[in-house]
Parts: sequence; structure tokens; C-alpha cells
Amino acid sequence: MTFPLPATTVYPPPKAHPLAELAHLPRWTGKPAFPHVRPDILARELNQRIQDPGKINQSEASLCGPAAFLFSIAKLSPLTYARYILDLYKTGIGNLGKMQITPSQDCRNFNPTSKQMKGLIGQPQSYITGCDWIGLASLRDWASLCCDYQHATNQVRGITLPGEIAAWFRGVGFSSVVKDTHLIFDESRTNFFEACLRFGEGYSVCLFIGANGIVAPANSALGRWIGTAPADHWVVMTSLPRVGGIPCNGPASVKNVQQDIGASPLDFMIYTWGNQKRPINLLRNPVLLRDFLNYYYGYVAAKP
Repeated sequence: MTFPLPATTVYPPPKAHPLAELAHLPRWTGKPAFPHVRPDILARELNQRIQDPGKINQSEASLCGPAAFLFSIAKLSPLTYARYILDLYKTGIGNLGKMQITPSQDCRNFNPTSKQMKGLIGQPQSYITGCDWIGLASLRDWASLCCDYQHATNQVRGITLPGEIAAWFRGVGFSSVVKDTHLIFDESRTNFFEACLRFGEGYSVCLFIGANGIVAPANSALGRWIGTAPADHWVVMTSLPRVGGIPCNGPASVKNVQQDIGASPLDFMIYTWGNQKRPINLLRNPVLLRDFLNYYYGYVAAKP
């Protein structure tokens, strides 16, 4: 599917099909709006994301909100995503439904592939791919009210609140958008079961969580299953959760779990950090429902 432009838009001259334009991108000799991104490398990266939207990856940048949103768009409509990236790269303006994304010059002039930071093994690595900087940073920069998002290390400026993601889904043309989140207090099992129900109904479901709940080993000082963690990360539900081995299609579906439901193991997959099939229990096995809820702050769900 593709998302229509708003009725008030003055339609430009017909453009080439995004895939045809992408095929010619390595040989394009125009002046890009993002001068530090090579067209041949962008073509390869964009092709990869069209084939597998899960490769969209904010990497070291605090762009998990735009990543969750654009993953949802690219999964439903790869051509809408491709047109958005191509137009941003060539003109500095990208359309997503009613939203005309116009990143600042500072954002466009950042070199995302400059190897200026140390990776996990101490070797220089890029901040983020050019394709993902164009798509994610442009959206974050355009949506920021007070300051530019102009560097991958702008951690605070990269924060995306639940209301923004809900507004983006509405802006791109989704007809049903549900937001049920808290910023400070973790959410209840009923809220999570409702998120599961939305997923089963065909919604794109973005979960607002504490990142320590999925990245830190259970015995680490930062990530042990005690208390709560800040709501600081967006992921997308990509499989229907199972609680105690039973598929969760809402509160009623798990009423027959034969034990304390909070002590039941939780199993499902999420999109995050360039992987749309990451098990929630990748680094912690098992993950109990009550422990997950200590890091869970609600959801934004959207359906075209």
C-alpha cells in the first residue's frame, strides 16, 4: 500500500517509480541535499531496507522513536519509505502523508559515516548509516520545536515522546491511532494485554520501555530485575506474545494460565536496533511477565 498526499497538496510533475529511480541512483550526478552521503552507498543501503525494513537502525544515535515509526511505515509500504528517502536526499524535502519533512541545514550537513567514535571492541566506527541518518534524523530534526538535531551524539534532542509518534501516524494517514502510555510510572499487565490485542487486530504496535530491560544481563548492576527503569526506548512488537506458553490476544485469552500469571514466562519478538526478529528474552531467559512490566510504560498502536 502507499499513503496518499493530502488533498491540499499541489501535485508535482510525475516522478519515476521509486525502484526505477533507485536503480539509477549510483550513477546520479546531481547535488545531494546530504553532501556527505554517497549515492552509490545510499542505493545499496536503501535497497537493503526495502527488502528488510528491520535493517533500519538508529545505531549509536538516540533515534529509536523515528526508527520505530519508519520501520512501521516501511513494513506496510516500502515504496512510500523509498520515495521519502530519495526525495530527502535529492531535494532536502520528503513527504509522508500530510507531513512535509524539511530538515535543517545543520542536520543535512552532518557526516554520519565519519568514524569518530569507539565501538565495543575499541575500533573506530560510524555513528549511523547515511540512509538511516537521512530518514531518522530528518524526521527528528523537523519535529523538534526548540533546537536542531544536528549530530548523532545529541542524545537529549533525539528523545521522542509518545504524543509525537501518535501524531506522526495520524499525519501519514493512519485512520485509527491509540496512545496509552506513562512517562514515569510503569504500566499494568492489563495495558500490555491490550497492546497484544491491538497487534492481533492488525495494528502496528510501538512499545515504550526501559532499554535496560532488554540489553543488560540479569546479574548486572545496571539491569537487574529490581524496581523500575526510565522509559527511554521505543521498540515495535513483531510477533504475538505468549504468556506461560499461551498466545495473548487480550486479557481474556490468558485467564487459563495455570500459575501466578506474573510469574509466567513471556515470549515474543520485537524490532529494535536493526533486527525485526529479536526475542524479548535474547539476553534474559526466562523473562517473567512481572519483571518485563517493571520496564514497560505503555504503547502507541496505529492502523491504516
